[in-house]
Amino acid sequence: MGAPLSASLRMPRPGIRRAELAPEHTSRVDGATDDFHPSGDSRSFHQQYSDFIRQGMARNGVVLMTCSSCHDPHGSEERAMLRFDPDLNEGCTSCHSDDRFLDPYLHLEEAVGEPHDALRPSELICTSCHMVRTATAGARVPELLDRSGGTEPVQYFHGDRHSHRFNVPRRDVASVQPSAATLECALCHGRFLPNP
Repeated sequence: MGAPLSASLRMPRPGIRRAELAPEHTSRVDGATDDFHPSGDSRSFHQQYSDFIRQGMARNGVVLMTCSSCHDPHGSEERAMLRFDPDLNEGCTSCHSDDRFLDPYLHLEEAVGEPHDALRPSELICTSCHMVRTATAGARVPELLDRSGGTEPVQYFHGDRHSHRFNVPRRDVASVQPSAATLECALCHGRFLPNP
């Protein structure tokens, strides 16, 4: 599972162009329906590439984005062989360098329409919202225990692997997204969560 196979179950040849690889080898013929959340995010490990090529950043028309744009294939001191410290925003702002992205408070207010001034800078990491943990390699991570609304509490989980679609969890599609909220966000957003 996780290999980019063609419809005839063949691996791509070495040196294949990305324009040929994407349509011919990434239809996820090896991915069953239950490998994906209703939102389209992967449930299973080793689907980060499939997620990555289905989002707009890989096909942005300006810069060729590949796995090695963020990960060092030869290794690094950072976790997941990242080129940048994942607890800082420099990996994202090296490309997203407009003023509206450099100031996370401004970006968040522009995106959601409300200031989030009560948050600490350490809570405003790009990947916290744009790379929610959806896939599971072996363990799900318990997040919010929602005691509101129902007779039984609802335990929400995150996976232990980050989505590479860079989509942000949104309230209007909370019922089909892979995670409802992190513990940190749920302090304010608990009233918006779906209760099955």
